[in-house]
Amino acid sequence: MCPHTQCFAVDITAETSPLANGKSYYFTLSATNRAGLSAFLTSDPYYYDTVTPSPGLVLDFDPSAPMEVVSGSSFHLADVDVLLEGAAVGVRWTGFNHPTAAVEYAVALGRSPGSHDTFPFTTVPSQVSSFTFAGVALQEGSTYYATVVAETGFSRVNSSSNGVLVYRQGGVAALRQAMVRDGTGEVDVDYQASSSQVSAQWLVPAHLHARISHYEWALLQAADQEGETPTRGGEESGSGIRLDSSGSGSNVSESGLGPDVEQLVVIRDYENVGKDMVGVASVSGLRADGSVYINAIKACFASGCLPPVVSNGFQISTPPRPGSFNATYMPLQFDEVYSSSSSGTLELEWEEFQDPQLAYYEWALVGGAEGVGLLAGWRQVDWFQNRIIVTLNVTVSLHGINTVTLRGINSVGLYASTSAALQWRVRDRVTPQEDVPRPPLVVYDTDSSQRVRNLAETGWRQEDSSVVDIQYTGSESSLSGAWPDLRYSQYNYSISLEQRYQPCSSEGTLACGTTALNAAIVSNLPLSHGERYYFCVQTNREFALHSTPTTPPSLEACSNGVTVDLTPPLGRCIKITTPASHLTREEGVSLGEVRDRECAGINDTVFQVSTSELFLVWAEFGDVEESGNAVHASGVAHYSFAIGQQTDHNHECISHSFLLFRYQSLWCGHYQLYVSGSGHICRC
Repeated sequence: MCPHTQCFAVDITAETSPLANGKSYYFTLSATNRAGLSAFLTSDPYYYDTVTPSPGLVLDFDPSAPMEVVSGSSFHLADVDVLLEGAAVGVRWTGFNHPTAAVEYAVALGRSPGSHDTFPFTTVPSQVSSFTFAGVALQEGSTYYATVVAETGFSRVNSSSNGVLVYRQGGVAALRQAMVRDGTGEVDVDYQASSSQVSAQWLVPAHLHARISHYEWALLQAADQEGETPTRGGEESGSGIRLDSSGSGSNVSESGLGPDVEQLVVIRDYENVGKDMVGVASVSGLRADGSVYINAIKACFASGCLPPVVSNGFQISTPPRPGSFNATYMPLQFDEVYSSSSSGTLELEWEEFQDPQLAYYEWALVGGAEGVGLLAGWRQVDWFQNRIIVTLNVTVSLHGINTVTLRGINSVGLYASTSAALQWRVRDRVTPQEDVPRPPLVVYDTDSSQRVRNLAETGWRQEDSSVVDIQYTGSESSLSGAWPDLRYSQYNYSISLEQRYQPCSSEGTLACGTTALNAAIVSNLPLSHGERYYFCVQTNREFALHSTPTTPPSLEACSNGVTVDLTPPLGRCIKITTPASHLTREEGVSLGEVRDRECAGINDTVFQVSTSELFLVWAEFGDVEESGNAVHASGVAHYSFAIGQQTDHNHECISHSFLLFRYQSLWCGHYQLYVSGSGHICRC
């Protein structure tokens, strides 16, 4: 063990009595000559200790930050994860203790724990517990770790800090990777319907998100230098307010990292939202006047907050503004007797609705004896079109009140409608419907009003000459017919499922009779729900009150038919949900015809923040039109709705199955929604 003859080594592990830590030991050398004389020599003390200093705690600090005073001494106490200001990194340590020996220190700075590639190990006095790495070229976006080595004369230990991310104000490396989106969907929204709710989501690089303590969220309003509201741009957010296509403007600070707060109005001040990366809040004062609202997010740490990252802004939507609208119908098959067409082409032309977020158009043919009900259901048209020609295979009568309704719907579900009276193209001439020549309606399907009873019981009088033709009846066993313009002394009438007079001997005749009056009320009939019945009359020249050479030998005429409707509309599905953009529409299927399976697939909203809007969706109510014998495409004349914490009825007549309802103020609480479909028969 000893390479020299004048040395000696002892294996202390082989000794029966182990050495004790913290004790001093001595070697004594004895030399004896041949005469037996001895001499002794004792070594310097050997201090035996295998205990290393305890691993201490290493903290990063910002040397430019204010110091805290503790017991009369000033310290940088707070550990920082992000360096926002200053050009140096400081390190403070504590807890490197040894029970008996003095401890000395060496410190270094590197880009990984334990490394010294940025600042080499430097010895510091034992009484010092902090050090500043000055004169180091810290790179923006890099993380640095301080390492402290504590050693005695015979042992050592080292510990590193958890790192500090260099991100001084004015730097853009990591911040430009952050993004704020208006709304909580997969894409940024430019417009929203609610004037009382704001929502946003933000995407922050993972290495930055892991170090923050919380986010702060605010809602701001942009205005230009003259105080007017600017027009928003179409880009997603970055590090400035993108109010125009260039992404620059007077509202962006010189650093490019956030807005100049002096140019913005605070609508909702910065609020700590924890580490959530999405926010929904109630807010008041949002106006649908073109104002641009901006979501601003600050990423915050123990040492402070980064400059705000902002969205590109959104506006509160208004309904589209319609322009002029024309509807022209050219019949292909025309019944001269009943002045109706069973097929034809419809040409629609309109001025583009004014709305930057217009999503699509829908149109429907509305008509009938009273001008209500859908003859042709809602059909969708692309937003960029303003003229279409379609073929219709529905019955359009000159005796009805026929209009076409065109609706423009924007991306948040707001809509506006315009209507045009149907014009007819006859012999290449476009004519308003009321000016188209047509024979008068001879036989009317009527109700059992006093006027009809007068005709059926006492005969024709001048005041009874105006009779309303009906297309639906709620009677289970009686039908009424009137022919106020005929002047004969005797009439034969029949009721059947065919639009032709049938004598009593015919198999298909439901009822028949003879009368000298201008109306008949027939009772005790076996009427069936959904069937369409025709009231027909027949008479001869011999019964004419004022016969002329032009009086025909015989006359037969029938009504346009009346459908028996014994049941109210049936509702299947109703939802309070989110705006229309969340609905998936198939090609050719309009939102106004939400079908059962589509409604069932919509998420029902249980809670919402908005106090000013509710979006209602329901599956189209079913009624007598399902039998196939109704004039209209839908048996529902209109819908009514009521909403409230009780059944307070706020009715509105609407002819489709969705509604974005703007309410003056919804208070906190539980609301219920009621929708009723009114058929063509009034049931009170």
